[in-house]
Parts: sequence; structure tokens; C-alpha cells
Amino acid sequence: MNEQMERVHVLDEPGLYVARSGSPSAYYVDSRGPGKPRYLRARGNGMSISSHMDNKWHDLVMLRLATDVNGKTVLLDVEWTLMVGAGHYFETRRYGHPNGDVYWVISRDAWEIERLEHMPPPDDLTMPERGW
Repeated sequence: MNEQMERVHVLDEPGLYVARSGSPSAYYVDSRGPGKPRYLRARGNGMSISSHMDNKWHDLVMLRLATDVNGKTVLLDVEWTLMVGAGHYFETRRYGHPNGDVYWVISRDAWEIERLEHMPPPDDLTMPERGW
């Protein structure tokens, strides 16, 4: 059964998680098993910037809070944590890329964090853009 969470340290509590926000894109983090955690940005339709790194799993080099729960844009020294109400900074590497090896993306503030039993089918990875 899937479990809703307010906050989770993905290394201390290995699992498969999804962070959903007002964006139609969703951010999956898999910290199960040996090796580095990994993430997948499932790009949804609507107001969401696309990237050549979307819809593929990547080693997660760093996961940090990008905004606090008041929406202030700061990189907080809270590492490897997903938290409802905060934006998240996902960092990976793309070796040999002309713009440099470091690749990062910042999500919108998460309104939901869920621990999943398994990955949803491809058609259910994203959701319609949430209107405010």
C-alpha cells in the first residue's frame, strides 16, 4: 500500500518515493538497493520546461531542499530529504556535456510526498497541471 508522508530522509528510510507539486511533472527517487540513489523527472504536459534528461533514471549525486516552506529560494543544508511544502534540488552528472558535467533541476514546492510500492505504469507517471 502506498503511504503519504510529510517528510522523509531517503537514505535513512530507503524506498521508492514520488514528489508531486503544482507542475504536471513528477519527481521519483529510488533509494532501495545498493549503490547511489537515483531519480527520474517524469515530464508532464503543460507548463513544464523540458530537458533531454527527462523521463530517464539518473544517479542522484545530491538531493537538497531548494526552498523553505515559505517559498523563499535558498539552498538549505537539509540533504537527502523530501518535504511537503518545499521545492527540491536534484543534482546528477552528465559527463562530457559541453555545458559541464553537473546537471541539476529544481522542482516546484511539493504538495504531496508518497512512498510507493512500485513504479506506476508509464501513462500514470504524471498528472494534469494543478490549478491554484
